[in-house]
Amino acid sequence: MLEKGKPGKPTDVAAAGVGVDTQGGPPRKDYSVEYQGWSKVFVHPRGEPGGFIFRREGLMGWRLVAVKMD
Repeated sequence: MLEKGKPGKPTDVAAAGVGVDTQGGPPRKDYSVEYQGWSKVFVHPRGEPGGFIFRREGLMGWRLVAVKMD
């Protein structure tokens, strides 16, 4: 979803494998994760100001709470 801007079907994700580019397309962007406390993270492509802000939900879950578009 971060690359194409739309969610893929579950079968597409399973067929592609985890972190493997089977399409031979353009190289994937390198993402950075910045923790902003215990329950908040900012995920963005390296070198770009915009990205996604997630907040911890429960013990293992994360919820998207904001999109930063600077």
